[in-house]
Amino acid sequence: MTVSAQRSFDNQAKAFKSNDRGKTWRSIAGNLPQIPIFDLYVLPGYGDSILFIGNDIGVYATIDGGTSWERLGNNLPYIPVYDIEYSEANHELIVGTFARSIQTFNLNKLTNDVVANKKHVISSVKIYPNPTSDIINVENTEHKINQFKIFNVNGEIQKQGIIVGSKFQICVENLISGNYFIVFDNGMRKKFQVMK
Repeated sequence: MTVSAQRSFDNQAKAFKSNDRGKTWRSIAGNLPQIPIFDLYVLPGYGDSILFIGNDIGVYATIDGGTSWERLGNNLPYIPVYDIEYSEANHELIVGTFARSIQTFNLNKLTNDVVANKKHVISSVKIYPNPTSDIINVENTEHKINQFKIFNVNGEIQKQGIIVGSKFQICVENLISGNYFIVFDNGMRKKFQVMK
């Protein structure tokens, strides 16, 4: 949760987290610059460890739940960022600025660093055959995953469902030829191709 008291001339960074459904709160502002925060986004599938905030001078990211923060992106000017969204299909952060512009940040390097450096667990998932025409087999060899979504290259959901067991099949015979992404609820993404 973030609080902005900018209109009361309080320009401190105020970001908080609760582990008991709001009974108590602790600050996760860490080393953020002391300026108001306008938006906070929690990246799904990473146990609340990867967070992004938008403030008066851009976007800041943390990979340790708010202990330390770094400014995100080399090309974003020092400008207020009011809105932060996430594209599951492209694994990109999308930010809206005061100047009515939109910027995107590919998160592959950031999430790969979390996996490598923080030993964050992401399931080892295999999909085959790839390319396919009708069925995708999915094998989840390490950890339980519960849900999946299939996106086309435009980021539109084509199919979603519940997963039962460590081996399962997904029917994709209704999808037209093209490239798709399957995204699991643990954050893992796989690209596959449908050929008719």
